[in-house]
Amino acid sequence: MAFANFALLSVALAIAPAAGTSRQAEANAAFTVYPKESLANGEQGVVLYHVRIDSRGHPTDCEVTQSSGYERLDLATCTMLMDRAQFTPGRDGRGRASRSTYDGKVVWRIS
Repeated sequence: MAFANFALLSVALAIAPAAGTSRQAEANAAFTVYPKESLANGEQGVVLYHVRIDSRGHPTDCEVTQSSGYERLDLATCTMLMDRAQFTPGRDGRGRASRSTYDGKVVWRIS
């Protein structure tokens, strides 16, 4: 278990330097656990994804736009976003909360 937490820290550090927006930081908060089977099998990679966000900031749909090459990492990316992410809602021209989308990436790295 301690190794899994260490691996998770590596994931967070790997994506933190690219986090130029609050949306990336909000998405990063969803990735709290390295997928156990992926960790055991040494699976690593980059997942690009597209997430739709409702006017309350909750993700409503997620799709992988570029695979890591490992189905478990791809699935874990969208599962964690859908289960754990909370985004700042988009705003319309009048400043009201509105639906929006976000394209992001997560780097799954074991170190």
